[in-house]
Amino acid sequence: MTDLDGTLLGHDDFDFAPIKPALLDYLADGLTLLPNSSKTRPEMEAFCEAFGARLPFIYENGAALANGDLLAANRPTADSCHPAALDIAALEARWTGHIAAGLRQHCVFVKDMDRPRQQAVLGLQGAALERAMGRAYSLPFLFEGPDRARTELTRQAQAAGLSIQQGGRVCNLSGQHGKADFNSMIKDCLGSRGSGPLIAFGDSKNDTAMLEAADIACILPRPGEGPLRLANPPARVITAEQTAPLGWLEAAQAALNPCD
Repeated sequence: MTDLDGTLLGHDDFDFAPIKPALLDYLADGLTLLPNSSKTRPEMEAFCEAFGARLPFIYENGAALANGDLLAANRPTADSCHPAALDIAALEARWTGHIAAGLRQHCVFVKDMDRPRQQAVLGLQGAALERAMGRAYSLPFLFEGPDRARTELTRQAQAAGLSIQQGGRVCNLSGQHGKADFNSMIKDCLGSRGSGPLIAFGDSKNDTAMLEAADIACILPRPGEGPLRLANPPARVITAEQTAPLGWLEAAQAALNPCD
């Protein structure tokens, strides 16, 4: 299970070409690759197309699982939506109805920015930017206020049944779901196939719950920053020395070949 931006994909260029042959070899060997990202469904489908394989994936920070039939043949449907996921209209209604105006003024939603700023904030343009803006269950934003306001914003959001998650580039407003919420179901599916441990890859705070709920956590460093630290780590934690995408392969090789 892997985050994409800054983990499997390069932090600035979103490239994974240097490790694509190894990823395809892992699939051929029977490993399951499950991207788990804040990205939208159109973005995840574009990644699968570029990768050249249909993959199960979790999108918009645990809002939904797509292609779940690839995890277990007896799953009744390919797609599963988290019960706490809220559509965009519901998110906006709770935001304006339950978050104080003084706190909302510190937040600039990406959807309300002009196109040049959207490009600068997300590092995307053209069709890639359009896919990123095609959100169904989350609203990315920049927080431009003091820390005390951020703390109060988080408190009010939780009281309203909302969640604010900090990603690598932006914050994301969503219902109360996260990247680890499908872990139990995924472990059950893979366990029924006699699969091995669940290995999770991530680089940011938004990946913490996913990493802590895995059997093996692989942490990718971010350019110019120290590596993520887990408060409740699993028994085995691997921290790559290289950044994405080569660091992903470095960590995967260590996780899969512990005696090397």
